[in-house]
Amino acid sequence: MTDGNADDRLNGWKEIARYLGKGVRTVQRWEKQLGLPVRRLGGEGGEIVFAYRSEISRWSEDCPGRDRLTDEQETAANHANGREAVVAQDVRRVSVRRWFGWSLSTFIVSGAVLSFYWLAKTSTASFRQPETWHVTGATVSVRDGAGSEIWHHGFGSLLNEKSYNSRLRYSQPVVIHDLDGDGLREVLFGILPVQGGLEAGLVAFNSNGSIRFRWSPDQSVRFGSQEYAGPWRFHRMFVIFEDGRRPSIWAVFIHGMMYPSVLVELDSQGNVRSRYWSNGYVEAVATGRLAGRNLVFVGATNNESRGASLAVFDRDNVKGAPPAASPEYRCLNCDDGAPTRFVTFPRRCLGREVGGTAFVQQIWADQANRVNVLVAEGEPDDQGGYAGTVWYLLDQNLAPVSAEITASARRLHRQLEAAGRLDHPFGAQDRADVFPVMSWSGDRFVALPPGKVLE
Repeated sequence: MTDGNADDRLNGWKEIARYLGKGVRTVQRWEKQLGLPVRRLGGEGGEIVFAYRSEISRWSEDCPGRDRLTDEQETAANHANGREAVVAQDVRRVSVRRWFGWSLSTFIVSGAVLSFYWLAKTSTASFRQPETWHVTGATVSVRDGAGSEIWHHGFGSLLNEKSYNSRLRYSQPVVIHDLDGDGLREVLFGILPVQGGLEAGLVAFNSNGSIRFRWSPDQSVRFGSQEYAGPWRFHRMFVIFEDGRRPSIWAVFIHGMMYPSVLVELDSQGNVRSRYWSNGYVEAVATGRLAGRNLVFVGATNNESRGASLAVFDRDNVKGAPPAASPEYRCLNCDDGAPTRFVTFPRRCLGREVGGTAFVQQIWADQANRVNVLVAEGEPDDQGGYAGTVWYLLDQNLAPVSAEITASARRLHRQLEAAGRLDHPFGAQDRADVFPVMSWSGDRFVALPPGKVLE
């Protein structure tokens, strides 16, 4: 890498500070007191700053004591700031009459400077921003909009390239987005190693490729008589955008061999805001408003029934574990808490034929106070999708309004029937199979009245 090229450049105080792992004020002080090599557009007094990694590296080698500013230096800096404040106050007393004469022109000039500064900052920051990614071997390469590599990162285990290329469209293992609202795009990377790989978790990279945080569960849980321990493997990730909030990161980790999974909500710095343990793999997460309440919907497999499950929580109270009729599927040491509502959907013949389970693939609440749920089962196609799907429409109390057997499910049924894998033609038996939807009443599951069956 040569000095001065685009890969070498750091734009603005924030990116320079992140590269050094320090705060903005610290690196600004290093520039004044220790000669940190920072450049400015427009010369020495320019507002827009940038630096080069190579120059900072050489400066670090030549200035090994930069992290050890003495107490006397800090005290002197504080005293200097105090003296400057006193002088400024005296100047204001003398020149208060003059202020009104030039304040308007100063305001106009300052506005123009700030506008130019933000325009230039946006242009320079976005020029080499992360846009795409590519996984090869044990390495992820992050590229800009022109397809040129900005940075790459190597992991300790080979990554499962096929898993990265065939994930379901509604859940990606890598997300690139500005999580802080500062104009710089972060990269969230879920580690999917090949079988036997030991490295696991979710890694958040800053726009320049430095690691912001790394997170993976370290908890053991007991469902019934069985203890389940890590390493927990990354499964899915959802970045959700809500009005009045910064984007929330929802990550799912699975046991790998058995059914427990955990859903965690993380903020942009990797702090845990919510944690929910499920007795089946969590496959869908959504937020929405229903009957005046802000809610979180969690779709999963329910291993007790082998069907699908939908858990509903108040927005800021996602915790605990789902209810279960059998003690073997109850979590005995999870955090206190439970869904406010919990329903399960039946496993139909497509799932029974392949020995699989059903799961919730998509969820959303509409403006008519209804919940739309797509339940899938059967065998995945080459793209990771499922043909055996049924759309359920639930009212605000999660009671079924209707169930629509999709054309792809009917087509798959005919294919399996022709192959001798199903012993009946599509018809009344399959229409009956979509109900009942079961609801947890507090001590047991009860069947809800069936809705209308659509085709």
